[in-house]
Amino acid sequence: MASAAASTNPSTINNEFLPRIDVFQSFGHWLTANSSRLLSSEFELLSRNISFFPTNPDANDNRVATLIDVPVNKKGDYIHELFIDNDKSVGYDDPKAKHILIVHGFGASLGFFFKNFEAMSNMKNAKLHFIDLLGFGSSSRPKFPKFSSKDSKAQDLKKVENFFIDAIEAWRINRHLDGEFVLIGHSLGGLISFLYSLKYPEHLAKLILVSPVGVERSETSAKLNLVNSYIESQIQSEFQMGNLKNSELLKSSDMTKEIAGEVTTVSEDSINTDTHLDSKNEAVNDLSSGEQPKAGPSIPKLVEFFWSRHLIAPLSPVRFAGPFGSKFVSNWSRRRFSGNLNSVDEYILLHKYVYYSVVGLKKSGESCITRLLAPVTMAYFPMFDRIPDSVDDITTNKFHEYHYNDSRPTTILKNVPSLWMYGDVDWMNKSAGKALSAKINKLHNDIYNNDEKYSQYVVVPNAGHHVYLDNPEGFQDEIMNFLGEWLD
Repeated sequence: MASAAASTNPSTINNEFLPRIDVFQSFGHWLTANSSRLLSSEFELLSRNISFFPTNPDANDNRVATLIDVPVNKKGDYIHELFIDNDKSVGYDDPKAKHILIVHGFGASLGFFFKNFEAMSNMKNAKLHFIDLLGFGSSSRPKFPKFSSKDSKAQDLKKVENFFIDAIEAWRINRHLDGEFVLIGHSLGGLISFLYSLKYPEHLAKLILVSPVGVERSETSAKLNLVNSYIESQIQSEFQMGNLKNSELLKSSDMTKEIAGEVTTVSEDSINTDTHLDSKNEAVNDLSSGEQPKAGPSIPKLVEFFWSRHLIAPLSPVRFAGPFGSKFVSNWSRRRFSGNLNSVDEYILLHKYVYYSVVGLKKSGESCITRLLAPVTMAYFPMFDRIPDSVDDITTNKFHEYHYNDSRPTTILKNVPSLWMYGDVDWMNKSAGKALSAKINKLHNDIYNNDEKYSQYVVVPNAGHHVYLDNPEGFQDEIMNFLGEWLD
């Protein structure tokens, strides 16, 4: 979540023209918050932004949009989906059909992509699946896997990760997606999509990660060193010796900028001049361009205490605020959606959609955040450690210990081309994504002895963390460029 870049669309409105939610409105929203209100808000949001939903008035237009609840287990849990079919005359199982799954981020739901529904529906032969992650939005809210102090961190991570990954796989099976599909994930959805690609790479044609969380290494991940990496050991040694000062490190991804509405433009020049950790240590010196560890944002001790004991999460204040929660959320809604809206009515609708998705249903998936991330955006087991540091690492047993299957490292490097996409004023750590994309390319080329640009990295102008909202045209153009041959 981040502040929107200034809109260049003259038809949109800025937040100074948006009304503020007063105490009486806030109380009313809280009093009526439930799953029915969320569904009705979603229905209205989709009706406003999809010309062929719920029905298509144009007999010559073969596009259809449908809401579906897809079962994912025998307990009756389901994943809520918006299915958009570019051409209903092209069968669901037709070899020409191109299935694309889009996954939202933390605290969001499928309706956040309202600026993309219409444009993406014009992708020829596309079958678009926008889903609410299990435990979010209008999907089931099952009890989240309980934290156990008896579990190791690796065991707890697998438990949490599989809650989402296996639900997506069950969704795939029950949606009869037997061929390869493209997976697009934003923020937390980007991390989950990446993890899905490690466990089930055989189902993916391509992977697109939009400002994903959990990429970079950090002091926390170095302490845990779940992959038993020599580089992580060196990083931890540097921290212990006091050789790493906060001032020497690039700023890490910082969710507080989302809450405070602060964002700073970062140029490509600054991305290419990251500070090395220790010029005397070759193993550490190689961790350049975002691969080096981050100290992380400054976190109050009290927040860190509650976070580490899984007693608080970013959405907790909204729930605790009770009748004042809607007014509290409105400060974020005004920043987030202004510049992307065409009317005050649309702002009120989106605000209620966001608020109802948080408090209208019981807490579930949001509980993942303190289990996956150290306060507040640094992964306990970052993506950098999920990909081997060298070809030699692929053959060692230590690398496979915490991964899902032994063929995974070479399979993902061979069969799942990836795109790493960021906004130019993104608060997420762009340099880490750029470095990991380069790392994947190097490994792919070393293994298969070619110079193919297997993984790509792009920065979308005039966009923050929510690239698809801030610059929907740029977001869609990059997707089309990356999927070009596959779509054709």
